[in-house]
Order: sequence, then structure tokens, then C-alpha cells
Amino acid sequence: KDGKDGRDVKKPLRGSRGKNTRKAPTTLAKRPKHQKLEIKFDPDKRRQYLTGLSARKQDRRAFGLAMQKVKDRQGKIESRRDEKNAMMERIE
Repeated sequence: KDGKDGRDVKKPLRGSRGKNTRKAPTTLAKRPKHQKLEIKFDPDKRRQYLTGLSARKQDRRAFGLAMQKVKDRQGKIESRRDEKNAMMERIE
């Protein structure tokens, strides 16, 4: 009776630091060994996924090109501003 109020206190095992070392059972462990794991493919979902890859790639490409146009435009505006400021400094 190691507790202050007279109750037994269980000490953790050496090296376990009080953590639960037992692992949770997996779903594969519940399956009988003679039963095979079956994987089913839905052809419609597969086709949608595969065609979606191309569509998503095209969308990314279009977005990237649009963003590049915006960045190029901003760069032009900034270079014009710099040229204008340089011209104004030469005049003054």
C-alpha cells in the first residue's frame, strides 16, 4: 500500500514509462487465414479518375499561363515606372 490514502498503487513496468504498449488489433488479424483479400474495381470510377487526371492537368496549365500573363504585365508596369523615375531624376 504505497498510496497516501492506503490504496495499492500500481507502478509501471521498467522501460514502459507508463505508456500502453499493447497494439490495437488490425482488421486483417480478424480475417480468417484461408479467406483471400478481395479488391473490387468500379470501372466507372476508374475511368472518371483517369480522365480527371488529364482535365486537372489542363486546368493547372491554364491557371499557370494566366498567372504568368499577370506577372509579365506587372513586370512591364514596374519597369515603366522605374524608367519614368530615372528620367525624372535626370531632368531634375
